[in-house]
Amino acid sequence: MKSSHSEKKLRLYDLQGHELAYIEQQLLTFLPKYLIYRGEEEFAEVVKEFSFFHPEYSVNGPGWQVHGDFFDHDYEVVDGERVIASVSKEWFTLGDAYEILFGAGVDEIAALSVVLVIDACIEAQRN
Repeated sequence: MKSSHSEKKLRLYDLQGHELAYIEQQLLTFLPKYLIYRGEEEFAEVVKEFSFFHPEYSVNGPGWQVHGDFFDHDYEVVDGERVIASVSKEWFTLGDAYEILFGAGVDEIAALSVVLVIDACIEAQRN
């Protein structure tokens, strides 16, 4: 995984150096918006929705929803009743560590990309 903070882009690579996904933050938007690409095709658009009480995210494209406690990093990405990814923070570690469980038959790179976007939004809100 390589990141360029000044460009607001993130690329995920496999061990052989092949790009698996590309995430780009859309600048000059009222609320945080990220585009996720698989190859040359846009896979999803992740948008942080306006909310007074707790963060909410839309994953346009695959039609996924995100529910849970984002500040405690305990949430799920779902497609209807099907769990795409379940994220929970490991609390008693030296650094930040998370457990991500993927549902059976899920495109793990796509799901991981959405989780990384949500993590970036949470981190930006903390700062």
